[in-house]
Amino acid sequence: MKIKFLLFIFLLFVICGAAFAEEKYVIGPDDTLEIRAWNRSDPDILIVNPVVMTPGASGIAISGTDTHSVTVSRDGRIYVPIVGVVKVDGLTLDDLESILKKRLEKFTPDASVVVLIRKPKPVRVYVLGQIMKPGLYVVPDGNPEEARIMNFVQLAGGLTPYANQDGVKVIRGKEIIDVNFRKIILEKDINQNIVLKPGDSIIVSTAANKVYVLGQVILPGAYDYIEGTGLMDYINMAGGPTKAAVEEIGLIRGEGKDAKVIKANIGKLIGKLDAMSQNLEIQVGDIIYVPQSFYANWADVLGGLGLMKNTLTYPRDMYDAYRDLINKPRTTYVPTE
Repeated sequence: MKIKFLLFIFLLFVICGAAFAEEKYVIGPDDTLEIRAWNRSDPDILIVNPVVMTPGASGIAISGTDTHSVTVSRDGRIYVPIVGVVKVDGLTLDDLESILKKRLEKFTPDASVVVLIRKPKPVRVYVLGQIMKPGLYVVPDGNPEEARIMNFVQLAGGLTPYANQDGVKVIRGKEIIDVNFRKIILEKDINQNIVLKPGDSIIVSTAANKVYVLGQVILPGAYDYIEGTGLMDYINMAGGPTKAAVEEIGLIRGEGKDAKVIKANIGKLIGKLDAMSQNLEIQVGDIIYVPQSFYANWADVLGGLGLMKNTLTYPRDMYDAYRDLINKPRTTYVPTE
């Protein structure tokens, strides 16, 4: 029986603990815990169980094989039979094991305690700034692989074309973590695709000193301005055109009523004809738009891009407002549907 018990404990560690092996897991509200306490001299006698408790030779004990399962309350507490109420919010599993073992010493000096995560708490994260659908997003089961930053950005509809992919920030309390999203997308850099924690916020700022390549290209978005670089060079940076009208490329320069469209034919560039006149030199803030249709309505395009340009200060304003919010103590979660 003792061999089976030890094997059971080992399997619990492997199955439940593997996902949290990279770092110490911090317990919080909505975590569901498995607690098992037993006498080292007699593993068949359990100390903690919510069903039946009877006096034993080495203290209060019960017979059985069940572990004690408990969900952490919103105020970060649990109730453990015999032990009583324990404040667990912010503790690691090792911390809680030590506390339970110490409290059990008055009943039996020979106690061993194992605490495991049966079901991790949901991970709730704000995604703000240059994002298609800003808001609060949730990974219900708290699985670390599901809680990576890439997953949350995808849940929020992805980045807007004006996003600064090289300077995404994760705010964790008073800590700010820089994330290079371009490395995640192009280089599959797992180190940049970090695991988020409950209460984190993703802030996607607007690209500065950038050139925007939008429309029918493989990787639309904002690219670093490089002096002397031409239109075709930026289209190549964006992976090249897809099913596009390459003879109707538009270079949009200026904003509002001052915006103008300079048409270019990269078909001539590809064919190496009239290359110098078509590979227009680019300026900071230019928008290169690659349409799908040969009959692009440039008035509509300018109107749509104008609406997007009006959002350029949104990330900065949201960051200032949200910085004040995250520094206030929070005792409850923001409700979600």
